Amino acid sequence: MRLTPIQQLDKVLEWFAMDISEMKDGEKIYIRQRANRKQIIPLIIETFPDLNDEQFIIDSDLILEKLAKDCYLYKHQTTFEYNITFEGKVFSRQGGYSKSENRKTKAANNQSLIQWLIAGGTALAGIYGLYELIKNICH
Repeated sequence: MRLTPIQQLDKVLEWFAMDISEMKDGEKIYIRQRANRKQIIPLIIETFPDLNDEQFIIDSDLILEKLAKDCYLYKHQTTFEYNITFEGKVFSRQGGYSKSENRKTKAANNQSLIQWLIAGGTALAGIYGLYELIKNICH
């Protein structure tokens, strides 16, 4: 099953945010701290085999650039190496893009519900006001 772009972003960020104790090979620890795309992608795929997909490999530059644009990875301008920022570690540990999307969806649904409740309450208040007006006119 192909992962969604959001899931791919989360997996790549998770790889960078992994606790060093989770990585046994000293070379991998060094590379994870500061590595270029050609070093990173095979190691990410090794860690997350579900990313071993032609589309992921094609999109990997875009994924790394998106993470850098969002300030979760730092891209060294002269060496084109990447490493994680503190914000990236925090964001990954909070659930990453998937959780963020879920929170946005919940917030939008809650906002919509609140608007409907306000509209319903306003309509009920209007109907009650009309009822009182008609009751006063008829008596």
